[in-house]
Amino acid sequence: MSVNRPLVFVDLDDTLFQTARKMGDEPRFPATLDVDGQPNGFMSATQKSFVEWLLATADVVPVTARSIEAYQRVQLPFVHGAHRAM
Repeated sequence: MSVNRPLVFVDLDDTLFQTARKMGDEPRFPATLDVDGQPNGFMSATQKSFVEWLLATADVVPVTARSIEAYQRVQLPFVHGAHRAM
């Protein structure tokens, strides 16, 4: 972590991504996989831009109630958080 970057704690589900049924006809960008390796969580273009900006400008710590297994299927490149200990 850097002293010059903000530290941001961010929720995952329904904040950075959601299931396809919660989205309209907008473009979808895969963010999570199901147990079979198929995409099942998606970002909108706005969410994708926000995630890219956030990861480029802050130290981001994901916050979630997901199980370890479900968290490991998140396809976003977090570098901080509990997954580092796994």
